[in-house]
Amino acid sequence: MNYRHAFHAGNFADVLKHMVLVACLDHLLLKEAPVRYTDVFAGAGAYDLAGEEAGRSPEWQAGIAQVAALAAAEPATVPPLVTRWLAAMDAAGWEPGQSYPGSPMIASRLLRGGDSLRLCELNPREAAELEARMRGRRGLKIEVRDGWGGLRGLLPPPERRGLTLVDPPFEKPGEFARLVAALDDCVRLFAGGTAIFWHADKDPDATASYRRKLAASGVRLLAADLAVAAYGAVRGLTAAGVTILNPPFTLEPALRAALPWLAETLARAPGGGWRLERLSGSW
Repeated sequence: MNYRHAFHAGNFADVLKHMVLVACLDHLLLKEAPVRYTDVFAGAGAYDLAGEEAGRSPEWQAGIAQVAALAAAEPATVPPLVTRWLAAMDAAGWEPGQSYPGSPMIASRLLRGGDSLRLCELNPREAAELEARMRGRRGLKIEVRDGWGGLRGLLPPPERRGLTLVDPPFEKPGEFARLVAALDDCVRLFAGGTAIFWHADKDPDATASYRRKLAASGVRLLAADLAVAAYGAVRGLTAAGVTILNPPFTLEPALRAALPWLAETLARAPGGGWRLERLSGSW
């Protein structure tokens, strides 16, 4: 598997991931108590859509741009979660053809002054770009380190309330196994926290096996998947998903309204669709 994010910024997989991110943070911020946002594969913070990497395959055009265009043309048809996410993206610096904000920038714009961020990025160049973009943000710490080891050093947060994002680049074999281990770390170290685990889906059998292993944990998990075409029907990634540990009670109904609309809006070929499933745990 190979999923270098600069080539895919703003695509359908980002739409799903960042929509869930916004929904989870919004719910946490309903209370006044401080929140910690932890992102162990933080990336560069934002992506140049006019640059070489994004320009080779401008997937944002069939992702966020397509959603935004339909939302502008037919606002009455847009599910509330989609509308809220687009507003959050505008606030974070989304500019068609220019810039797509990554998860650290989105979270930073949503969080309050008393909240904190802990970000890990292994690539020194991207870490430097992230540092430059986030400079001046209170409560921020960036570490140049492998994200897989980051969870054990960063959890639990002293605030005892927070959101953790684990979205590996899927550049190496074994990412699904490492995601299962990451869930175990989150449950062991921060059992009451919310966490989002993102995956690229290129092999339905491997993905099904991964989800079965997550379900065996017995903790409360919600799985959401989005496919824009059948496997192999078009070039590139056609399916991705997120699994949420301790999801807000508002998330499931919001996604149930948003996912069918997204699947129809972002479809590239027949055979796509969506799925929303409670994997395990006491509901």
